[in-house]
Amino acid sequence: MTLGKIYLHPLYDYRSSSHETVYNYVGFAREFMGKEEPKLSIVGSIYNEVDSAGLSIAEYLLSETNKQSDTMNLLQEFFTKIGYEGANWEKEKTLADIKSLAITDFTKYITDWEIENSILSKNDSYELDLDFIQNSESFQAYSELAKGCYESLEIYPTSFKKKSKDYLWSDYVKELTKHLNALNLFSEQLEDLEEKDTGVWLKFLGSEYNIYCSGKGNKESLKIFKTAHPDPEKDEIITCIPHTKLFTNYSDERIYFKWPEKAKEKIIIAHIGRHIKVKKK
Repeated sequence: MTLGKIYLHPLYDYRSSSHETVYNYVGFAREFMGKEEPKLSIVGSIYNEVDSAGLSIAEYLLSETNKQSDTMNLLQEFFTKIGYEGANWEKEKTLADIKSLAITDFTKYITDWEIENSILSKNDSYELDLDFIQNSESFQAYSELAKGCYESLEIYPTSFKKKSKDYLWSDYVKELTKHLNALNLFSEQLEDLEEKDTGVWLKFLGSEYNIYCSGKGNKESLKIFKTAHPDPEKDEIITCIPHTKLFTNYSDERIYFKWPEKAKEKIIIAHIGRHIKVKKK
């Protein structure tokens, strides 16, 4: 998943684009295509939309027919097949129509053109998502966007509990984003880590991303932290001892999570808000 709508946009200059740029452009666009739930949107005018030199992809492919190259063949194959590879076509619209709506709609454009919200990699898209979610106006609004933003975490709106009134939302949302971003990035690394001790993982998480973490301290090892699974469809109680602490090492504002138990599983974010009430073993 990813936040907002993603549109295919012309490259900056079809004639001078390197093979690497075109390869990245085509490959990245295809990541959002497919027969089931495609994420890529394409306007009906895409074949006539022009690059910085005023050249459309249709004109480029026709004018270069006698100058075949791997780069041109790649573009030709891609633009020939996009009609049936799976995308959300908005046939009555142009990119100008879409950009006029960008004031209210969060949109991104796959291109190497340095325009607002242009993307050419997963990291480009993620950085824009982080900026967007950090501008959420409330805890509730943030919770509704979180699953789409943090793709390497198993996180649901029901993970978000009551937050403290001790912090301004503008401060809280930055700290919350810092922690969830750290957990998301760390979750991506777990399969590649040779060390399998979760205690070591927790220490690494804290030191690598400069956040407060806890989970195996002397006092906490005597308590059982239990909460409902954040997925409303799962009638399951899970134990979540590890957690991060927002702002300070003594904060009651916490993110409780569960480490994955099998390969390819994600970190489950079980509880975001005031600390879970616990009981002795």
